[in-house]
Amino acid sequence: RGEGRTATQRLLVRALQCYLLYVVTLLPLLATGQASLMYTIRCALMGGATPFGDFLKFYAVALALAPLLLQARRKWGLAPLIVISIIVHMAWPWLYRIPAPPEFIGGDALEKVIGFLVGGSFTTVGGPSLLHGMTFVVCGMLIGKLTRAAMSGDLIKALQARRLATGCLIATTLTVLALW
Repeated sequence: RGEGRTATQRLLVRALQCYLLYVVTLLPLLATGQASLMYTIRCALMGGATPFGDFLKFYAVALALAPLLLQARRKWGLAPLIVISIIVHMAWPWLYRIPAPPEFIGGDALEKVIGFLVGGSFTTVGGPSLLHGMTFVVCGMLIGKLTRAAMSGDLIKALQARRLATGCLIATTLTVLALW
């Protein structure tokens, strides 16, 4: 339990560092007139899109959410997270068709926030959607678990891991082909 708390602290510190660096990337845009003061503030509040800096915004939020994802894995196991990840990617053709939200207070603030959170065809966000990004984190958890099992020295665990990895590869390939 002490290790988990330390890992959580490290993730949150790294999230804060990414956020502060993201805010630093906004300053040249403001200084050169490429963004107004209000848009810079909106971006700092995670409500805008910026060139070259959105990956830091993504990591700031993803790293802040990582302890919750790890807690969910400890509580429910990896299988439910994998199922949710698969559903998210299979739902992409419908998520992509979500229409742009109406202008909010004379601007596209909702469009940028929704685009960052779930993606969509209307988005001008400079990076991956948070929802899709977190599903890749879950896939990384699965790859780590399979690799650990395959290298454990236990022949039965290794064979099971290889079968599961092969099944995942086939399922992923079929899903990609079906959505292509």
